[in-house]
Amino acid sequence: MKLLTFANLYYSLATILGLYYVIYGFSLFINIKKILSLKISNKKDNFIHDTKNSVKFIILVPVLREQKIISETFNFLSSLNYSLGKLKIVIITTQREILEVKNKNYSSTIDIVKKMVPILNKKFNKKVFFHIHYPYNQGIKSNQLNYALNRLLNENPKDFQNKNLYIGLYDADSKSDKNTLQILSTNAIKNDFPIVYQQPTLYLKNFNSLPNTLSGLFMKSFALWQTRYSLGYESSLFLNSSLNINRLFCKMQYCIGHGLFIRADFLRQIGFFPSPIEDTRLGHILSFLKKEIHLLPSFEAVEVTDKISQLIKQTGVWFVGESYFIKDFKIASKIRKIDKLRSFLLILHKFFRNFIWATEGIIFIIFIIVGILLPKNFPFFIFTGGILVYIYLGAFYLLIKHKQLTDLTENSIEFKPNKKDFLFSFLFLPLNGFLLFLGPVLGIIRFIFSRSNKLPKTER
Repeated sequence: MKLLTFANLYYSLATILGLYYVIYGFSLFINIKKILSLKISNKKDNFIHDTKNSVKFIILVPVLREQKIISETFNFLSSLNYSLGKLKIVIITTQREILEVKNKNYSSTIDIVKKMVPILNKKFNKKVFFHIHYPYNQGIKSNQLNYALNRLLNENPKDFQNKNLYIGLYDADSKSDKNTLQILSTNAIKNDFPIVYQQPTLYLKNFNSLPNTLSGLFMKSFALWQTRYSLGYESSLFLNSSLNINRLFCKMQYCIGHGLFIRADFLRQIGFFPSPIEDTRLGHILSFLKKEIHLLPSFEAVEVTDKISQLIKQTGVWFVGESYFIKDFKIASKIRKIDKLRSFLLILHKFFRNFIWATEGIIFIIFIIVGILLPKNFPFFIFTGGILVYIYLGAFYLLIKHKQLTDLTENSIEFKPNKKDFLFSFLFLPLNGFLLFLGPVLGIIRFIFSRSNKLPKTER
């Protein structure tokens, strides 16, 4: 009797979850198609000629142990197509690198930045690039950013009082359309300077160069997994942000710490970036304040690590950032009175999302094992069918549409999958669903016991 009751419970839950993942998988697929269909024109005639200096930019690039790719970073930043009189590019190095350098024979990122900044300014015949060094041994990315912002604020306090200055964030491995700033400027002028813009992210920049090892093949599948989530969930959330923030049962927003642009006056109002994990927490604050995150129709490409261990550490860091929503509510409450019911529902949504993230892989494994053991199990096939749609549909669509993805990013990504990539993606994609709960588990441990300045950085 107990077995029958347990079986009936399993059949019901398996059916519900299976149908949920079918709907979720198709939702990701439809949203990916929608995001990829965004029309982005690079013709200069389509840009507003900003004769009144309406939009200015300060691009912040925090770096740590980036000596292998920092030259590529400078090449990308130098290619940005925008008026040099309205653009500052600030490279932020950190004292941590001096302590952590493993090979004294190599030039550090700090040495290279010191050398390159004056060379590039001479090339442009104008001071466009700036170097700010974070002088402390302790501290993480948010500390570097806030140190630089305080320096810039002290130098030009009036700039941070105007809504026409945007602070942009890029990582050292970021690569974007050369006209991204023109696209944002045109949109900002038309829409009365929105507070935040976020670029859609493709985690495919180094897809072809990942090694043909077990770890490398897994990371290729993760690049697809994360890109399908970035376009299918995150970018869709940004695209529909204005609708979402006005609903009572709304989703908690979060930002991504690269391809991110924030109005300087708002950033100053909230006390600059929250720490640790500046990006997701900024999105939480925006959600409580009912502020929209605008999707910037210009794709950014970034790299993934080639080591599974580093990926687990990094997802643990991401999870930590998702866990400070109560503190973020308090930050938002200092700016203005927050509706308590709406905030409760936002927090409830965040609890649910974090719970699913931390347990999804375990749930997959348990339901598959139990389903194999139980007799007459048609709901098991509904469940596994839903999981297959969820895992494969969006990712394989990206593989099929690889030429379109490459064109969207001005050929700046190494994404030319072959037949083997299809095969190995088929084999390794399910492991992402089963294993990526390890990152949140590590994040929970770190959230409880660790100090913020000990959060790791993913190795490239």
